[in-house]
Amino acid sequence: MTICIPVYNGEKTIQRTIESILSQTYENFSLIISDNASTDKTQNICEQYKKKDSRIIYYKQESTIPLWDNFDFILRNVETEFFMWISADDFILPTFIEKTIKIVKSNKNIVGCCSRSENFILKNNNIQIISKQKKSILSKFGSFLNKKNFAPISGNYNQRMRKCLSASTMFLYSVFRTDIAKKSFVISSSIPEIAFFIKVCKFGELHFVDDSLFRYYLGGTTSEGPIKTLRDNNANFYLYLFPMMDFTIFFIKTFGFLQFFKNFDIIFRRNLFHTLHNLYNIFKSKK
Repeated sequence: MTICIPVYNGEKTIQRTIESILSQTYENFSLIISDNASTDKTQNICEQYKKKDSRIIYYKQESTIPLWDNFDFILRNVETEFFMWISADDFILPTFIEKTIKIVKSNKNIVGCCSRSENFILKNNNIQIISKQKKSILSKFGSFLNKKNFAPISGNYNQRMRKCLSASTMFLYSVFRTDIAKKSFVISSSIPEIAFFIKVCKFGELHFVDDSLFRYYLGGTTSEGPIKTLRDNNANFYLYLFPMMDFTIFFIKTFGFLQFFKNFDIIFRRNLFHTLHNLYNIFKSKK
């Protein structure tokens, strides 16, 4: 089992992430950290941990590379049968690996497994779990357009594909079968992780542990907004207005028009949501 942390300037949070990994009840793992040319104290923190624990492998990129390239780099260096990614902002509870890997090992048709999660923020450097809050009408409309389900992705391939299109992004932080993940990874800043899920599910099912064992940081990189992400990746101008266009083209090229029309309702809603979301963020940034 290999646990992978892609990180950039994570000095404020990576220590908590590493500690949560080293505290796992499942101890037969390697920890690979790929530092994306951080300019803060990330390297010093990682090297100190590397000296203390021989399971830790540390890489530092010579220059900053796109986010998904760093995910891919770290995956290509995995040599074990199972692996998982975890952000340097997040952390896992002690039994996360033990419980998720047990499910993956239990059935060859299961290609990945994660757990339920809770969101948190830092208040005066203390962890504060965020419970569900009342949504505005605008938020409810957005949830309808971009509905995401956290449920096992099972059934035949057509059923799994449809479930993937509305799957929770938390499945990205599953324990995966490494060989299947390597066959399925899509390197593109303009194609979201959903493309990876769909390709992975060609080989089998995604399940989850019905315990909340993952903690997701709401102040992390992905919470900075889609416009900043597009700017950081030097995205083409059309992606600001049609952020799902590359994914839609990828889907048609990879799976054909028949699958596209079978799942048109979900793809259309996702396109509409992300376009409106970006327009809202552009308008907000101009105020």
